[in-house]
Amino acid sequence: MEIRSEEQLNPVADEVSAITAVVRPILTGVLYALKADVVAEAGGRENVKLKMLPRLHRKGDGDTGICFDGAHRNSPVLLT
Repeated sequence: MEIRSEEQLNPVADEVSAITAVVRPILTGVLYALKADVVAEAGGRENVKLKMLPRLHRKGDGDTGICFDGAHRNSPVLLT
């Protein structure tokens, strides 16, 4: 099992930065939840396009819920 952890070092300056700070770790979690063979077929993690994430992800690929849960609980911004 690989455990990935990220920490925001700087304060959020504006609304766009705030949304990016929340969404980026979620998308990263989804990317790392994909099966390795699917990612390899798509050209590796560095080459998977954002629009391909929902097409490559299949139910049961990983525990994506934990990625989302951790990202929004540790987010510097509370979305309402």
